Amino acid sequence: MKPLVSITAIMLCFAIAFSCSQNKKDDSESHAQDSTLGIKLLNREILSQQGIAKELENKLFNQSIRQYTIIEFSKKLEPEDFQLLQKLEIKLLGNIERNFYYASLPPRLDFEQLNFLKWAEPFTQNDAIKKSLRDGEFNKAYLDSTTGKLNLLIQFFEDVPQESVKDNFRKIGVKAERYGHKNSWKIQVESNQIEQLLNFMGVKYIQEGPTPFSPLNNSGRRSTNSDRVHNPTWGNPQPQYFLGGVGIRIGICDSGVDNNHNDFNIINLDGTAGLSRVYSNRAGCGSHGTHVASIAGGNGLNSPNSNFPAFDLRGHAPLSQL
Repeated sequence: MKPLVSITAIMLCFAIAFSCSQNKKDDSESHAQDSTLGIKLLNREILSQQGIAKELENKLFNQSIRQYTIIEFSKKLEPEDFQLLQKLEIKLLGNIERNFYYASLPPRLDFEQLNFLKWAEPFTQNDAIKKSLRDGEFNKAYLDSTTGKLNLLIQFFEDVPQESVKDNFRKIGVKAERYGHKNSWKIQVESNQIEQLLNFMGVKYIQEGPTPFSPLNNSGRRSTNSDRVHNPTWGNPQPQYFLGGVGIRIGICDSGVDNNHNDFNIINLDGTAGLSRVYSNRAGCGSHGTHVASIAGGNGLNSPNSNFPAFDLRGHAPLSQL
């Protein structure tokens, strides 16, 4: 029996060794694939690469102010790496994904000390705003009905002093109010002032907002551009949508959904209510949960009963399951 045990042990060792070598191969292949991955920003995609952008080097050498950048490290950072970054006055301002970070770099930074820095380039104005908004295209729902000005949300990187932000707003005659977390602000501006905002130091993003209050689904859909996605046609009693949520399941954690309410039924070809789209209702029936479900995926079948056009009060995904 001993020889059999020895042969079995040898075969087991070979199996383990092969498995380990295969895992190493898989890991190396995975790492090689990861090294070619990039990140997607608002208006561009950046592929993983090597080196420091010449534009960034010039700015750090010729200007006496900190530069906002996107950087990638060649490895996962260890505690001693963070200590070195702090010593070199490099501020990490948020992880984008994997080893990509937003960062603030000091003037005349010595990159030679950062042997784990793979790549760096400036964070540009175009990275902070959608091209359409910069070109003057915006949702009219974000225009203030009284002043006619555009409602915007603007966030600065967290190391930008708030007093400096307020001072910049005052200089261009813009009233600002703190909004949300960190260094975010709610403002009203003329559309031609967007370029002035982008010239402020440390702008991380500018977008339309806050989302205006919409008491009914028809106005709520317009403000979030859901109507443009629906692109409905009304050629027969059954509405047709370009995208309406087919194949999507929406989970609602609330007081329960009334699965007998016809707002959650499939619409038949003749425009009548068909089978229910509520696929699970474990929490029972609740008025608030039903209300929330209607906003998300109501079919709007009862719109004419409230003196609205057919299906005008539908939710954002009227063909989804709930």
